[in-house]
Amino acid sequence: MRTDLWLVSGLACLAVPLLAAPGIGADAAALAKVKAGAVCRDCDLAGAELAYRKISGITLAGANLSGAKLTATIAAGADLRKADLRGADLFAVILTDAKLQEADLSGASMVGSWLHKADLTGAALAGTDLSGVMATTAKGLTQAQLDQACGDARSRLPTGLTVGPCKPPRTPDLRPALRPCPLDRGRAALASWRQTPAHEAPMLLHLSSWPEIEAYLARSTAILLPIGSTEQHGPNGLLGTDALCPEIIGREVSAQADILVGPTFNVGSAQHHLGFPGTITLRPSTMIAAMADWTRSLLRHGFTRLYWLNGHGGNEPVIKSAFAEIYAEGSFSREGGNAPALRLKTRNWWEFPEVDRLSRELYGNAIGVHATPPEVAVTYYGHPEARKFVEMSPKIAPYGEIHGAEDYRRAFPDGRIGSDPSLATPEHGERLTKACARAVIEEFTRFAAS
Repeated sequence: MRTDLWLVSGLACLAVPLLAAPGIGADAAALAKVKAGAVCRDCDLAGAELAYRKISGITLAGANLSGAKLTATIAAGADLRKADLRGADLFAVILTDAKLQEADLSGASMVGSWLHKADLTGAALAGTDLSGVMATTAKGLTQAQLDQACGDARSRLPTGLTVGPCKPPRTPDLRPALRPCPLDRGRAALASWRQTPAHEAPMLLHLSSWPEIEAYLARSTAILLPIGSTEQHGPNGLLGTDALCPEIIGREVSAQADILVGPTFNVGSAQHHLGFPGTITLRPSTMIAAMADWTRSLLRHGFTRLYWLNGHGGNEPVIKSAFAEIYAEGSFSREGGNAPALRLKTRNWWEFPEVDRLSRELYGNAIGVHATPPEVAVTYYGHPEARKFVEMSPKIAPYGEIHGAEDYRRAFPDGRIGSDPSLATPEHGERLTKACARAVIEEFTRFAAS
């Protein structure tokens, strides 16, 4: 799990009245309004201590927040239009969907802040530190604005935009706690986070706690779901290849970007492989029902963008049928609902142009259509301890049609079709994984913002 665990590990402390010690210049009545979550337009909150609070949806349009301390505050959906945030400490603030149009953020420290879908149209960013910000889906940002700001290699910005480095690097001053609280350890984590990459470990749903998922939902409602199959993959291919490939790529995606990856749907539609021991399959109706239940569960919690990264070609018709069932159910459950909030997308990992080009460069006419060297290479990269060394004859397996499980075993006795997976290496797998991860991040980001 990434180092933003400090934020959610102390959610109970968010209710602590940290406003008891107002900052110099802050208006006590204005602070009381913020504490109550009331509308506070044009309020004087200069230098206010607003750290570690939950103020999602609050209206602070036109407020004077210059020099205010908002470290690790959850302000998703906040209205900060034309607010004065000059020199404010916005370290690790969650500003998902926030309105920041024409806000003055000059000289503010926004290190590690979450700006997904935040609107920064016309915002002043002169001297603003954007190191480590997560703003790939931010709206209204222009290169002219970013040319006035600074950041670092961890800064995640909309496609095509860049920010120059801060010289020297600046980080916010974290003040001591106003009272004892379990977040003390979180503050120490904040300090160490500044010295680490923005995403040093993937965020995996099954290795997360529910408060961590709740915090993620405050900044994004999109999730990546690896889906594959458990079936034979020739003499040197792992039975879990089709599930492992999207899983390995998914971990790489989450290590590079703020993208939650769900548990792998690792059994799919593989009836035609049942002639080989170890293959496990689902009926199409069973798979459709299971996918629908996964979707309903995630939708109930607030996920609205489900991106299924597929590793098995045989799943394609079933996935499309599952999508049709899910959309149909949504249509019947709401009158006139022809534009449901829920959106589903699937993509075969090997179909990205950059992955296809690299595969052809590495393997030429030995790729084939099953037990291919690219997919075997990805599994060897993710699980080098499971690499198999097996002599195969012929070197490149033949092509042909199949008609059911027994016919497959007779026509292709070692399980391969048109491929030479002996060419696969962990080094190839690393290149393929990273190329695919970059493509997935770009497509996922567009999908999440749709």
